[in-house]
Amino acid sequence: MRSFIPREYRRSIGEIDLDGLKQKGINHLIVDLDETLRKRNDDHIPDSSINWIKKAEAAGFNVCVSSNSLFPWKFDKVRERLHVPSYAFTLKPLPFAFWKAFGILNSNAKNTAMIGDQLFTDILGANLLGIYTIMVAPMTKNERGFHRRLMRWLESKFYRPN
Repeated sequence: MRSFIPREYRRSIGEIDLDGLKQKGINHLIVDLDETLRKRNDDHIPDSSINWIKKAEAAGFNVCVSSNSLFPWKFDKVRERLHVPSYAFTLKPLPFAFWKAFGILNSNAKNTAMIGDQLFTDILGANLLGIYTIMVAPMTKNERGFHRRLMRWLESKFYRPN
């Protein structure tokens, strides 16, 4: 059950204490794309997300974006907009999704944090490898589609943020 509990919960990436992460020895960030940096099914990445990435890099963090998106060809726009390594079709929570990020960032589980909005992919996978986890509220409050709504309902049975 502990594998489903993030180490931190924030309403948005903007609330993450970067100085606090540095004090924990974390200097690499794996960040989920959909519902963490942008709304799902929206190619636009908000300025607030771009500015947060720039702020994290200015604070000395290495950042990469990891997504379970099945559309890797859309990632040229993501890379162009964010100017950080980005990759799709990662199959989180499987471990190789995180191992790939370690290779890109030249990092390991002890000095890396995973930031994402989904309990069963981002948080579970990272927790199983001992990565520091930060769950953020999804950007879309009322998700469409049966699968999305079902996953959010299941998440609420395993974890309810304070």
